[in-house]
Amino acid sequence: MKLIMSMFFIGVFGVSSIGIAQEPVVEVTERSVLPIHLKAAREFTLYADTSKKTVYKLEEEPVFVWSNPRRSGGQAGHIFLWKEGTQPRAPRAVCTVFSFGAKGVATDRRIVFEWHTLSESTLLPERAEIDSAWKPMSGVEFLSIPKATAPSDIAAVQKREMKAAAAKFDIHSIDQQNQRWQLRVLSAPLYNYQTQNGQAALIGWVGDAGNDPELMMLLEIRGSKGAKAWHYCPVRMTDHQLFVELDGDRVWQSVRSDTDTIFNDSDHRYFRFVDRIVQMTAEDLKDAKTKPPKN
Repeated sequence: MKLIMSMFFIGVFGVSSIGIAQEPVVEVTERSVLPIHLKAAREFTLYADTSKKTVYKLEEEPVFVWSNPRRSGGQAGHIFLWKEGTQPRAPRAVCTVFSFGAKGVATDRRIVFEWHTLSESTLLPERAEIDSAWKPMSGVEFLSIPKATAPSDIAAVQKREMKAAAAKFDIHSIDQQNQRWQLRVLSAPLYNYQTQNGQAALIGWVGDAGNDPELMMLLEIRGSKGAKAWHYCPVRMTDHQLFVELDGDRVWQSVRSDTDTIFNDSDHRYFRFVDRIVQMTAEDLKDAKTKPPKN
C-alpha cells in the first residue's frame, strides 16, 4: 500500500519534495578548479627557440584568478606565467587556463587555453605526449610612449610612473554582437619584475562582463643611458576586437579578419583553443560549497 501511495503522489504531483529527495547542487569555485587548471598548464614546456638551450618554466602560483558568470554558463580561470629562473625577471609567455561546465554539468569541466607570447623571439612550445596546438611564428614588439617624461632612476618613483602611464591609455573592446565594452585598468599589476633598466610590470585591463583581463600590457624602460624612455607592448587576451588610444590617438588595435580570427592573430602570438573535458574528482570538490536544488 505504501508503494502504491508513493507512486500516486509522484504521478499526480510530479517529482518534488514528496517521495524523492533531490541532490544538492555543487557550486564550483575558482579554488576548486585550480588543481585541474594547474595540471593542464604543467603539460607545456616552452623553449626560447628551436635550439632548446633555454627553457622557460611555469610559475605554478597563478598571478590572477578570475570568473565570468556571463559566458558559457559561468567560466573560472587562472593566469599563469612562464619565465627563466626564479628571480622576478621578464615573463616570456602568459596563459589563461579556464573552464566551464560541459553540457550543463558543472563538475565536467571543458578546458580552454588562451596563450600569448611575451618574448621578442619566436618561442617553441611543446606539450607532453601531445603535439602542441600553439605554434607562434614571431615575437612581440615594444612601442615607445610618446611625450612621456624620461624615467626616474629611483625604483619607487618608477612604479608611480608606470601607474600614471597605464592610466593614460583609453581601451575598449567590441564583441561579436558589435557591443562596445569600456575596459578599466586593474588597481595592481598582474606581475612586477625588473630589467637591467629598472622596474617593469605586466598590467591588465578588464571589462564589465567579468573580471577576466581582456587586454594585458608590458611596461618597461628601454634605451641606452641618457636616452631611456618608457615602452609598452599590448597583449591581446580575448576573442573580442580591441582598440587602444593614447592622448586621443589610436596607437594599436586588434580587428578581426581572415587571418586575425577569434582564435588567433595572424602570427599566432595570440592563440586560443578548446581542449578536453575533465571530470572533477572528490578531492577537487572537498572544499566546494553546495546549495539547495531548484524545485
